[in-house]
Amino acid sequence: MVTVHDPRLLYNAIVTRLVTQTSKPVGNAVRPDGATAPYAVVYPLPDRATFGTLTDANQISLQLFQVTCVGDTMEEAQWMQQKTRLALLGWVPSVTGWVPNRVELDQGSGVIRDDDGPVVFYTTDRFSLYVDP
Repeated sequence: MVTVHDPRLLYNAIVTRLVTQTSKPVGNAVRPDGATAPYAVVYPLPDRATFGTLTDANQISLQLFQVTCVGDTMEEAQWMQQKTRLALLGWVPSVTGWVPNRVELDQGSGVIRDDDGPVVFYTTDRFSLYVDP
């Protein structure tokens, strides 16, 4: 039997966690409708099997996701980044059909200024968690 997790459940849980903990708009792979800064967007990244057996190579997978925090100023982007990190680091999602470990910061970023259209600032953090069957 091959272990297959429903990714929608995990990403919905992450978005819900961030909305609840930051009280700011959070989009699931898109900018939240009508959002004003600061806000965040969660993006699924390619996952991969990391451990397994001969009968189930996908038994334990590494889930990677990115959270982009956007602000009208550098300070707003950093504020949202800090709130996001506080909400996610060490958190263990409760997702039906999943047995995840705690969320860890895989890679952080500095602040980037985007001059295309209205000027905004953003940070991009990559998070990881291992999932058992």
